[in-house]
Amino acid sequence: MFDRHFPTITERVTSGTCNKVPADPAIRRIKNQLNFLYTASRVRPEYRSIYTKKKEEYDGTLQRSKQKYYGNVIKNYTNKSKATWNIIKTLRGAESIESKLLTGNPATVVNDFLK
Repeated sequence: MFDRHFPTITERVTSGTCNKVPADPAIRRIKNQLNFLYTASRVRPEYRSIYTKKKEEYDGTLQRSKQKYYGNVIKNYTNKSKATWNIIKTLRGAESIESKLLTGNPATVVNDFLK
C-alpha cells in the first residue's frame, strides 16, 4: 500500500563536475600542510592564524593554476566560443538532459525534473 501511494523514483545522474586541472605538486604540498594545520588548529587555537594564511595561499595558488590551465585550453582551440562554453559547463557542473534516467510516476517525475 505504501508503494502505491508513494512510488519509488529512481534517478541516475552522471557526475556533474570533473576536476580536469592537472595536479600541481605545489598545490598538493600546500594542501597537505593545510590539512595538518587544520587538525592542529582544532586542538591548539594558536595555529588558527597560520591556517588562515596558508588557506589564502592555497586558494590563490589553486586559482592561478586553474586560470593558466583553462587559458591554455581556450588558446589551443580553434573555436574559442565553444571552448569557453564547455569550460563554463564543466565548472558549473551543468548536465545534458540525456544524462538523466528517471522512472516512476510521470507527473511526479516531470515536476521534480523541472525544479
